[in-house]
Amino acid sequence: MAGGLPQQLREQVSLCMIVRNEVRGLERCLRSVEGWVGECVVVDTGSSDGTPELARRLGARVDTFVWCDDFAAARNRSLELATRRWALVLDGDEWLEVRDRAALIAALQDPHRAGWLVTQANQLDGGGLSSVDVFRLFRRDLPAMRYRGQVHEQVAAVADGAVRTGALGSLVLHHDGYLTAQMEAKRKKARNLALAERLAADRPDDPYSWFVLGSSQDEGPERRALLNRALDGVTARGQWNEYYVKHLLLMLSGGLVRSGELDEAARVVQLGLERSGATPELLLVQGELEAERAQPAAAAAALEQARRVLAQRGPVKSDPLLLGRSIDRLLALQWLRLQDWASAEPALRRAAAGEPAGSNEPLEMTRLLGLLLAGQGRDAEALLFLERCFESGQGDASLARALHRALRQAGRHADGLFVLAVSIPAPEQPLAEAVESVLADGSVDAAAVLLDWYERDPSQPDACFWLGRVALASGMRDDAAALFGAALAARPEFARARQAIAALEQG
Repeated sequence: MAGGLPQQLREQVSLCMIVRNEVRGLERCLRSVEGWVGECVVVDTGSSDGTPELARRLGARVDTFVWCDDFAAARNRSLELATRRWALVLDGDEWLEVRDRAALIAALQDPHRAGWLVTQANQLDGGGLSSVDVFRLFRRDLPAMRYRGQVHEQVAAVADGAVRTGALGSLVLHHDGYLTAQMEAKRKKARNLALAERLAADRPDDPYSWFVLGSSQDEGPERRALLNRALDGVTARGQWNEYYVKHLLLMLSGGLVRSGELDEAARVVQLGLERSGATPELLLVQGELEAERAQPAAAAAALEQARRVLAQRGPVKSDPLLLGRSIDRLLALQWLRLQDWASAEPALRRAAAGEPAGSNEPLEMTRLLGLLLAGQGRDAEALLFLERCFESGQGDASLARALHRALRQAGRHADGLFVLAVSIPAPEQPLAEAVESVLADGSVDAAAVLLDWYERDPSQPDACFWLGRVALASGMRDDAAALFGAALAARPEFARARQAIAALEQG
């Protein structure tokens, strides 16, 4: 949003950055904050690509920091060098977007908040996007508003629950550092693991250390053991207000569900709900857990609660849109298992709306919604969803038959026959019944219907055979023989084509 902050307010905000070899995105970042901050402080931790020089040319105040494998120390250096009341913290692979100037002005003037969660919009490989809440705008002039933690650093006063914070979703930090090319270029995973191991060695009594180490591991027993150790420490200390605890609960309980340790997952979920509160993410894990236990009613209850909590628009750790779709997908399946069609339909509609045409992902919800509507005789409504699946190449025999019926109801007889022909393996008998009904329909020009079908795919044996039947009925014996022959060549086991040829040869 153009315009920036009023000058008096802008002069109260410092951009605080730590960088290393960020020439690729640094200018983009610094340009994005023009008009929104009064000064830019850049702490360089050992660049070799000209990053400090570029930052100076763009007007930033640059300091050199000797890297000591401690992100908190480097962050705090930038905060100490800053001179303004508020700190806005960005990385070199991020850039700022202010979507609501008035909301930002109000946030900076709020006397009751020491800082704000803002939205980090992460670009993903393949063009996807995920959003999370991150704490990046805060009062650097207040006590204990400094970082701790060598990796996955956190602001101490916030982690200890000593100050009040809020959520400011209109402030967006776009981020492309999770793209595979950028992760590989910076070797972030190996770096973070080494720092996490050092943190755990230096602070073995701090549950946060074990959370950081666990979250740096790949999925597996070792990761779950480390996260369990962190949770035991949180429980012993009663540190349920620490900002990372909700993430810890999600990572651990989700991993336990995926590994089939359902009783242990249930313990972690229940502990989280009782001590940390009902978040939509944790309720989704509870729904997944109950679904795995074949308890669809309990799963549906948890998922309905997740929808209600999500609708209250509290801060969440994941993209609210993607989270809502995940909840609706699983919820729809539970209502279908319970044969509660009235409850299943709205959940399916919401979930199907998130399955864009042309997607490589299976259009599972779209398919189920189409079949549900078709099963209720609502063919006109079903047609849209069934056709989307068929056109994406994701149909099956049940969908093909439902789509065929819906197309016939819409007067699209040729389309219906084509759907059956290309969807049902060895469909001689079902197709025979379908074509006989078309030929018997006095309101339909059977020759035109079958010719349209044949022209779509002349090598389709069923199209050849039935068009041959029409040719024979019209006295066009040579054409009929050629069409029957083509059908038999395409499918040597096509018994009815062989019989038709024999009948022609016998006169």
